[in-house]
Amino acid sequence: METLPIATSLSRLTAGVWVWSAFSPHHKVELTSHAVLWRDRLFIIDPIPLAPGLQAMLPLTTREAYVLATSGNHERASLAWQQQLGATLITPQQLKPGREWLGWKVHSLSGGGPGEIALENPEWNWVFVGDAIFNLPPWGLSILPDKYCADPSLLRAQLRSLLAVNFQRASFAHGRDLMSHAAASIRTLLSVF
Repeated sequence: METLPIATSLSRLTAGVWVWSAFSPHHKVELTSHAVLWRDRLFIIDPIPLAPGLQAMLPLTTREAYVLATSGNHERASLAWQQQLGATLITPQQLKPGREWLGWKVHSLSGGGPGEIALENPEWNWVFVGDAIFNLPPWGLSILPDKYCADPSLLRAQLRSLLAVNFQRASFAHGRDLMSHAAASIRTLLSVF
């Protein structure tokens, strides 16, 4: 069984959104998690463990809490967070692309990993993506390499469809958030394919 790293720092990106991450020797990559407080609900996205002293900085006493993954590969610490918060656990397979779920718009990113989706917060003009796109040094903003994709051409087509949203911010399950011009940056990235 894999051992997940424990994040020892927590940052607030903006009102209602927090991020934490840690390098995983097992996965050989940085694992990034987000907490979003929106419409009086707390959403924990692609969670890894967070040092207990830092958890107190999150609004963990909200009436409703949900723990969810943007990829079938991102179980991570979902069960631990679900049990701790008494939250509802949501898998990507439970979310129907093209539909709304609690105000979020769900977009399919088929062609990437299993169950790959993007979650759009239309009020905040923000998209949360799993493995399909990452933003890690030394590569910077990148698309999931073909060798990890079920169908690379389909993934790129799905990403182009997502760009119709023209979102300003994007967060990833691996790496740094883009806090402005996110869709434009991803459009430029896709233009080489």
